[in-house]
Amino acid sequence: MEEAQWLDEAGLFLKGLVDAQTGRRIVVTGSSSYHLLARTRESLAGRATRHALWPLSLREVVPTDLQSSPAAFRRARREGMERQLLVGGYPKVWTSQNAESVLQELLTAFVLRDASDRFRIERPDAFRLLLRLLAGQVGDVGSFSEWSHILGIAVSTVSDYVALLEETHLVRRVRPFIGGKRAELTQAPRFYFLDNGLRNLLVGGLTPIEERADIGKLLENWVASELHKRYPEPGEVRYWRTTGGAEMDFVLEPRPGVLVGIEVKARTGSSVKITRSMHSFIDAYHPRRMLLVHRGEPERQEVGATEVLAVPAELLPEALDELSEIASE
Repeated sequence: MEEAQWLDEAGLFLKGLVDAQTGRRIVVTGSSSYHLLARTRESLAGRATRHALWPLSLREVVPTDLQSSPAAFRRARREGMERQLLVGGYPKVWTSQNAESVLQELLTAFVLRDASDRFRIERPDAFRLLLRLLAGQVGDVGSFSEWSHILGIAVSTVSDYVALLEETHLVRRVRPFIGGKRAELTQAPRFYFLDNGLRNLLVGGLTPIEERADIGKLLENWVASELHKRYPEPGEVRYWRTTGGAEMDFVLEPRPGVLVGIEVKARTGSSVKITRSMHSFIDAYHPRRMLLVHRGEPERQEVGATEVLAVPAELLPEALDELSEIASE
């Protein structure tokens, strides 16, 4: 059953089908997860398993039958990763010959139809500007009070708008990792878009990678989206920053007490350059492993008991697989 959120009594209708015990599996989809969940939450309590469908991951868009040829596999993966950096992973966008046009249609439909009509946003102009601010500041520490001043709306309204963007799976809030050390940021979140294509459209379009000045933000946002698809629960992906300026882009805890730090660098090259921030995190927490995601070649170093791996961005899925193995040890 598609677009079930349009049913007036979707929850009660589906409850009746389930309780009839027909022996058939019922699959219900909706493009507005916000409304579908709101209309079925109580009626289907204990009767349904919910699944969120994210934009396509890198592993889903690149053929796996090339693994018998490592060079061809790396090349295909790199091309797929670089295309995702620009156009994202929405299926219709990915298969289109005019990705920018399809992205514009999606953005217009969300802002004008969903935000203005369904969600009754009173200030669609401020809502659109908030989207642009978030797109330009991916990976930066967010300030609701600053956005409130720029947008001319109350801080509480900014908070409501951001919460809506999270519930509709456009952006993801990443909270700081708090390990109990002094001078750590403990409150301010960072925000990332779940799809690079929408983010790029909001900041000016799909300019080729080699012509972009924001390649660092593109790669960091893409890594954030890949992590979200692996670790979708709130709080599974965090970041670390001290008041002195040391920071780690992402922190994972695959099992209690086992930490993994992830640093993202857009540079190319073959040598692992361990930054001062990475040293600070290693000294503070002695993580099991550190990943330096970049556009270069794989390399491995050890800093004390910490294994530091330079991971080519196109091989990030395999590096995350290894973290799952750590979690099971």
